[in-house]
Amino acid sequence: MASNEFRDALKALRIKFNLSQSSVAKLAEIEQTEYSALETGKQKLDIDSANNLSTKIWGVKYSDFVAFSNQKIIINKLPASTRLLIKDSENSKLNDSSNLLAKELDKLILESALNTPTTSKIIHHKMGEKLKNKKTSEITSLLGRSPRNKYIKSIGEFDKQKIYIHIDYEAEYIKIPKDQLITIIKEESDKILSKQKKTEEED
Repeated sequence: MASNEFRDALKALRIKFNLSQSSVAKLAEIEQTEYSALETGKQKLDIDSANNLSTKIWGVKYSDFVAFSNQKIIINKLPASTRLLIKDSENSKLNDSSNLLAKELDKLILESALNTPTTSKIIHHKMGEKLKNKKTSEITSLLGRSPRNKYIKSIGEFDKQKIYIHIDYEAEYIKIPKDQLITIIKEESDKILSKQKKTEEED
């Protein structure tokens, strides 16, 4: 079986280059759900499968992959399809490079803030004081535009706001009843309100 270090390296490189599970799964010619299970350890990863992932995505065999992940990655030496993915990711980030709101949003996405159902309002509160004067509608706009709309999907509404989820986790939540989905959002909103109230009392 593949080592935990291999799984960690696989995830670390994907996040480093801002690549989604669905995009790298296509490179490995497997389904996103299978890739997710292999990366997270929910599914056993044998050496042959591990070698398939590291070779097709990063151009490096399994036995060398962990060491490779800890070195400076020379993009020009990666497989052509992987280079294209990384280039698309970099171009997308350049479009918003001067936008602090976009940067903070992308940071939250990479930190898994959208791996569970959420709304623009909840995301806004997680951004902290430096962006408190921004409008939630600006976040909604950013999530609805390329490249984010390729991997962030709307799966419902709550209090006139769209409920968002990362595409890698969409299948997990798209099937649950609407009232259960709303309960998840309400619980998250209540946590934020409680935290705000506590902060105000301390001040």
